[in-house]
Amino acid sequence: MTNYNVQFTTQDVIELLRRIPERWEPLDRDSLTAIEAHVLQRLIAAGMVEKRGRLSVGFAGHIEHREFEFIATGENGFVQALSALISDMWARFSEEYEEWKRGPAAEQSPFHVTLSQGSEAWRLTTCGILARDESRDPIAAMNAAAFVARIGPYLLREPVPGAGSGHFVRDASPSGSRSPSRVVVESLPADFQEMVKNAISEAVPPEGSTFGKSVHKPDGWTQHELLEQAGTRAEMSDTTFARIRVAAKVKPSPSGGAGATRRYSQSELRKLISAVKAGTFRNRIEVAAAWSELLDDPSCID
Repeated sequence: MTNYNVQFTTQDVIELLRRIPERWEPLDRDSLTAIEAHVLQRLIAAGMVEKRGRLSVGFAGHIEHREFEFIATGENGFVQALSALISDMWARFSEEYEEWKRGPAAEQSPFHVTLSQGSEAWRLTTCGILARDESRDPIAAMNAAAFVARIGPYLLREPVPGAGSGHFVRDASPSGSRSPSRVVVESLPADFQEMVKNAISEAVPPEGSTFGKSVHKPDGWTQHELLEQAGTRAEMSDTTFARIRVAAKVKPSPSGGAGATRRYSQSELRKLISAVKAGTFRNRIEVAAAWSELLDDPSCID
């Protein structure tokens, strides 16, 4: 989830676009200012920049560590890239994980994930090259920056889904091991997914990961998570949320739980977004845009 409250200018976007190479080159994160790091996050989310990196992953008590290389662009590319990693971790360590959960350290994560030093690289995508080349025209430059920032005519644009891929490049264990069979990530235990995702989020800089946030959750979002997502663009109170829920005719406590544990499904979120758009709520355009980012298919809203 991107923090849309950070301010930057058209010049910030264009200058960074002109610095990023067309072919893979090392990314020196220390050379970026705070604003440039944020603009990079936006450029990746907008599908104009592609990022590559390597993660060293392992399980507590195991000598084995594996190098996982990912490439991603767009708002959901990193999640796509790391599905292979999560699936592989389950196939290799499911028995050890279940045993860990029965032990004294059950609340701690057994997963070790670190970003391999010097592994990050960046390059422009085809869209990024086009935006850079057209930026010689001031109007085109402003349009590109508005698209990246999701403001003006692009405030309600659909998210750029992006693309991501990942694979294990080598075994760091002495003997190596056979590649496990892949499983569907969504079918894995929720607590396992959460621990792996949290370990990844701690290892990878913000623009590379949306794990641990409110985005694309198959089991729905709590009111707190929806308020947090709305807050990336505009303030919203509990009272306003309740008014929107009533307008959307969404029940306060179905079988999914009540109060803080109540989760709103994708279909319910679509109703909430439709109610926001049709109502007179404060910052309704910004809130609708923020919530639309959570949907698998934002175009299917009444």
